[in-house]
Amino acid sequence: MNRQIGGNLNKVRNIGLYNIEIWKAAGMALDRVEIVWLSDEISRHGDEYWPLVMDIARKNTVSGLTRSLRIRDPTEGLTSDEIFNPCLQCASMLFQKEFICRKIEYAFCPPNVVKDNPCLGYIRYVILPLFGKFEVVRKKENGGDKTFLSMEELAADYVSGALHPSDVKLALAKSLNDILQKKLLTIDHQ
Repeated sequence: MNRQIGGNLNKVRNIGLYNIEIWKAAGMALDRVEIVWLSDEISRHGDEYWPLVMDIARKNTVSGLTRSLRIRDPTEGLTSDEIFNPCLQCASMLFQKEFICRKIEYAFCPPNVVKDNPCLGYIRYVILPLFGKFEVVRKKENGGDKTFLSMEELAADYVSGALHPSDVKLALAKSLNDILQKKLLTIDHQ
């Protein structure tokens, strides 16, 4: 819970809604975007999320958890939610990773079709610009690992069938999770 905004869940959601309005004002086309609130996902999948939180709590000590807090003297005046919050944050990160993998696994990705293929769109507009490459890890009998440096190269393999949708999806989920992990590490060290 973010204490900077008073720990109020309604304020957290209002800030999220404000960000959506900023995206619209900036010209983002949100008509084909699904906004997913982590709090809603946690509510829907509580039977998976809360055991993960408790597992993280069991595997860490109080001194280890307090080291992750961004306060000067973690020994004075801590409330139990401040100590427990790192467990929630860690579980949320792990939960989001699983959520991304699950969403990409069921994403529309027609074989041999590049046009209007949302998975390939993510690669074209997000992965390649950020990483300069798209890495596919496959078994040797399926063609072995391959690194694509351009969308044209990837599209040629995809249209020919040399690159299978399931390989694209696995590599895309990994790349998206790498972006998420990189962003979370950046936030953590600011």
